[in-house]
Amino acid sequence: MPAWATGVLLVSVVLLALGYWTYNAVASSLRELRAAALGSMLEAEVRTLGLWIENHKTDIRRVARDPQVRDAVEALVKIAARPGVDADDYCNAPARRPLVAQLTTLLEEQGAVTFNAIDRSQRIIASRFREYCGLRVKGADFEPVFRGETRFLPPYAERERLERAPQKLPLERPVLWIETPVRLASEEIIA
Repeated sequence: MPAWATGVLLVSVVLLALGYWTYNAVASSLRELRAAALGSMLEAEVRTLGLWIENHKTDIRRVARDPQVRDAVEALVKIAARPGVDADDYCNAPARRPLVAQLTTLLEEQGAVTFNAIDRSQRIIASRFREYCGLRVKGADFEPVFRGETRFLPPYAERERLERAPQKLPLERPVLWIETPVRLASEEIIA
């Protein structure tokens, strides 16, 4: 083989190796840049979600402190605490209707689909949906609220949240909940 052909072959091999090395270096650099950008974007999304949750928790605490809400919930808690009470006694009580109207209006502005007022026995004493009234929520879920915490619960199915849930529920899709205590003027937590 002539010397010039060997030279061309050698230069071709060197150019091929250099091209392969350049391709891998650029691809690796792009992967690193993309990973850093995605990491930053994920951090920003997590911070945004955290702020969204905190803002909603603040809004729900404000609603729970409203004197009209507090008075209606207090009336329903008193009815539900009576010996031998039936769910219809507090679910059809006059205090429930204005509470449902007020909370539905306030919460719809925030994009909420419903609310539940739950007493210390984990019984739903008021809800936007009458079908929930009288049902019980699984006990461990609300203990922190009755200690004064406002909590965010990620979405899960209503059947997982409720004890002895009926076959047909108004909310079939998973719903997230923000739980907050309703306090009397004396700061006693009632629901």
